[in-house]
Amino acid sequence: MRVPELYSETLAACRTQRANERTQIIGESQTHGLDLLSLMSPSIFELADIEATNAEIIQNLSNHWPVDLLDVYNHRTDCENCTRTDYDTECPHVLQTYEITRSFKDGLQVIPEPANSCKVKADPYKLQRAEELYRDLRLPKEFADKTIREYDPKKNESQISARKLCIGYVNGFIDLVAKGQGLVISGPTGTGKTHLVVGVAKGIISQHLRGVRFIDVGVWASDFVYGSRSFDEKKKTIEGMKNAEVLVLDDLGAEKELSSKATAIGAIQLVLKHRYNQSKPTIITSNLSQDDLNEYIGQRVWSRVRGKSMFLNINGYDHRTANRNHEWGDIGELREEPA
Repeated sequence: MRVPELYSETLAACRTQRANERTQIIGESQTHGLDLLSLMSPSIFELADIEATNAEIIQNLSNHWPVDLLDVYNHRTDCENCTRTDYDTECPHVLQTYEITRSFKDGLQVIPEPANSCKVKADPYKLQRAEELYRDLRLPKEFADKTIREYDPKKNESQISARKLCIGYVNGFIDLVAKGQGLVISGPTGTGKTHLVVGVAKGIISQHLRGVRFIDVGVWASDFVYGSRSFDEKKKTIEGMKNAEVLVLDDLGAEKELSSKATAIGAIQLVLKHRYNQSKPTIITSNLSQDDLNEYIGQRVWSRVRGKSMFLNINGYDHRTANRNHEWGDIGELREEPA
């Protein structure tokens, strides 16, 4: 492709600068003993994998390739040290991937692959995909804006531990999902269990682009038992719960008051057994203790859940009644008048 005359002078200057840079670094390597392999290996980990030598790196920089190892080194170093906070302009250091190969004739070569997203500037594809996954999550409106970091444990040790555990679960999700590792948070009403697992679900979507299905067990069970939907529609819902990448069962045990609760519990047991067998992670919140859950959903199913889950009991500060201490906190409540 012919370069427009307007840019030809700039392009020639860039080529000259690039060639001079290679000449200088090769000269320092040969004259002053600069070890290019030690310099580049921390950023270009592939060099250790293919057992590259210092001589091969020098040969690569001498061959005038369109992309060489110094390009890879500079590119990755720029991204690793990036401190940009301006998202409105195009980032000059978009993180790119490379394949480094060795041939008998030409030695080490670098093959550029399609660019990934920068660590700072979000990739439009990822934003679009995350938006789709958020829509599929179908959170209750009350929790639509909740995040883990927004959760305020109010100096309560169990709530502080719960927040740390949830952040750790999101950050370590790739390793945990490979093992089908789930999460169970139990404790009294109002301690923020739903808030935390909503934050976990959002973190899994935003950081890892994995699909999460959120189920309010009480609402789901009532519809499943008494709803007018057809058997095929209900079966489809159960299949969706079975096969979700990550399933959140919020408030397990809320269906205890249903007169036909056995039907809902049976469906949940099927879902949990299937997910255990397929090593799919399940996140559960419940007001029931572990012993009560064992009795409620059955020892055989609970042993499976227990074997694949991280546990935390959360207690203390009730976020829903936080305003009761305010002088107007109980407005609207019925109170017995003094005699």
